[in-house]
Amino acid sequence: MMSETLCQAKLDSEMKAEQESLESPASLNRSSGGRPPKILYVAIAAGLLTFALLLLAGLLPRLSTEAELNQAHGAETMSNRKVAFTLVQPPVGETALTLPASLEPIQEIPIFARCDGYLVQRFVDIGDRVKAGQLLATIDAPELDRQVEQAEADLHQSQAQVKAVEAELARARAVVSTSEAAVRKLQANLTFSRQQLARYSELVQEGAISREMKDEKQRDLDSDLAGLEAAQAEVAANQAQVAALNEKVAVSKAAVGSYRAALGRALSQQSFKTVKAPADGVIVSRNIDAGSLVSEGSDNAKKELMRLAKTDPLRVMVAVPQSFYRHIKVGSKVQLNINELSGKKLQAVVAKVAGGLDASSRTMLTEVHVANDGGILKPGMYATVKFEAGVDRPRAKNAPHLASNENRPFRIPASSLVVKPEGLFVAKLNDGDKVHFEKVVLGRDFGKQIEILDGIASGERLVLDPDVDLKEGQKVEAFSK
Repeated sequence: MMSETLCQAKLDSEMKAEQESLESPASLNRSSGGRPPKILYVAIAAGLLTFALLLLAGLLPRLSTEAELNQAHGAETMSNRKVAFTLVQPPVGETALTLPASLEPIQEIPIFARCDGYLVQRFVDIGDRVKAGQLLATIDAPELDRQVEQAEADLHQSQAQVKAVEAELARARAVVSTSEAAVRKLQANLTFSRQQLARYSELVQEGAISREMKDEKQRDLDSDLAGLEAAQAEVAANQAQVAALNEKVAVSKAAVGSYRAALGRALSQQSFKTVKAPADGVIVSRNIDAGSLVSEGSDNAKKELMRLAKTDPLRVMVAVPQSFYRHIKVGSKVQLNINELSGKKLQAVVAKVAGGLDASSRTMLTEVHVANDGGILKPGMYATVKFEAGVDRPRAKNAPHLASNENRPFRIPASSLVVKPEGLFVAKLNDGDKVHFEKVVLGRDFGKQIEILDGIASGERLVLDPDVDLKEGQKVEAFSK
C-alpha cells in the first residue's frame, strides 16, 4: 500500500509541473504564435502511460489476493459440506405393490321407460334389493290400450270372414258333388240310349219296325249326349268356384295371422306399462316419482327412471404401472384393504387384464373381482389393492457374495437417485467419506421408493438429495438421517 501511495504522489507532482509549464508566459507566447511543439504531445503521452502502469501495478496484487482468498474459502466450504446418507437395507423376501383402487358394480343397468305416459305408482326406492322380473313401477298409457282393442277387433273380424268363406266353400263343394252325380246319371242314360238305338237299327233292317221308331231313339240319344255335355260343363264351373273359394280361404287365414301378430305386438307394447327389474341387484338411483311424465327411449335427451347395480361380486379397477405389469396374471390372488373395515383384509382375484397400456399414464387397467355376499362393500368406495410379485426377479451381477435369500432387488429412497445425461446414478460414500457416483439399473417405481436391480449392495451408504454441484471424489461430512 505504501508503494502505491508513493507512485500516486510522484504522478501527481509530474502532472502539476507539466501544467505549470504549459501555463507559463513563454508557452503561451509559443501557443499564440502558431502550432504547439511536438515535445508537448510526447510529454502528455508519457504521462498517461506512466499513470496507466502505476494503476495496474496497484490493482493486480489486490485482485490476485482476492482470488486466492475466494479459492481458499470455496475449498474450505466444499470440504466442510454436510450430506445426509441412508444405508442400503437387505432386500425383503417378498416384493409387493400396493395401489389405490375404486370399487364398482359388476354390472350397472340404467332403466328407461319403453312407452309414453304418466307414472302411476313406484314400488321401490334407492337401496332396495330386487330380483329379476320384480315389478318396479307402472305407467298409465291409454293409447296402448286402444291399440290392443283395435287389434283384437281386427282379429275377430278376420276370423269371422274366414268362417264365412269356409261356409261358402262348403256349399260350392256340395254343388260340385250334385253336378257330378247328374253327370254320372246322364252317362248311364246315354249308354242305354245307344243300346236302344242299336237294337232298333237291327229291327229296321229286319223290317220288324218302322224307321220312324228308330229315328225317335236317335233323338233320345242326341238329347242324352247334349245333357251330359251341359252337366260336365256345370261340374267344371262348380270346381272352378271351389278353387277360387279355397284361395279366398287361404287369404283370409293369412289375414288372421297378420291381425294375430298385430295383436301380439300391441299386447307386448301394453306390457311396457309395467316396469320390471332386468336382473338381480340394488337400486342405486331414482329420478322419477308418481305422476311424472315419462317418454319412450334411452338417448341422452330421455331421463332414466332408475339405475340398478349388481353388487355381488364387485369389481375393483386398478391402474398398474408399466414396471409391474408382467406380474399381473388372470386368476392370481390379491389382497384388498378398506380402512373403514378396521383393517380387515379381503381376498380378491384378478379377473381381467387390459391388452395394452395407456399411452398417457403408462399404466395397464386391471379388473379385480371381490365377493360381496353380505353387501358390506359399496360401489364407489376407495380401497387399496396389494399385488404380490413373488421372487421371480433375481438381481444380476451386482452382489454375487450375497446369500441366495438376498438375491433380490433392493429398494432405496427415490430422493437418492441422480439423473445425468449418461443415465441414472446414485452417490455412494466410501470409507473416507468421499463421493463416488455409481450407475444403477432401475426396476419398479413404488412412489417414495424405487427398486434397483444392479449397481448397489447391502450396507452401502447412499447420499440423500444429492446437490447438482456435488463432485466425484469430493470429501464431505456425512451424517445418518
